[in-house]
Amino acid sequence: MSTIEPLNPEIIPLKPLIEPLEQESTDGADRVITLNSDILFDFGRHDLSKSAAAKIVALVSKLPDGTEVRVEGHTDSVPSSMGNDVLSQKRAQAVADAITAARADLTLTVKGFGESKPIEPNEKNGEDNPEGRAKNRRVEIRSAA
Repeated sequence: MSTIEPLNPEIIPLKPLIEPLEQESTDGADRVITLNSDILFDFGRHDLSKSAAAKIVALVSKLPDGTEVRVEGHTDSVPSSMGNDVLSQKRAQAVADAITAARADLTLTVKGFGESKPIEPNEKNGEDNPEGRAKNRRVEIRSAA
């Protein structure tokens, strides 16, 4: 005969578990909005959902008319079927297209860097570093601060 064990309900705060789509920072004279590619795109893909495009538009809505904006795509070191340089370029272009659709007044430059500009190591001590790779998968929207 089995025994019934009482439930031990536990409330876990969800806010710390939710990863934000974007982070804002400055880099020299640049204002940088870093978008998390894992939230924007499916693995190995470069098409944006309508909700992701809407969020991107909201992020650039307050930029002054005529602002010069650089959209830069980055990947981790895991190879993709189309190549990381191509994937990062296509992801940056998808973000740029969403911006241009709403803000034709902005001057955009688009570049994909593939895995060449990591912000965290893809490996630590010869071992895979999933957290570092996740931070490297990003699209940056850069403008004058």
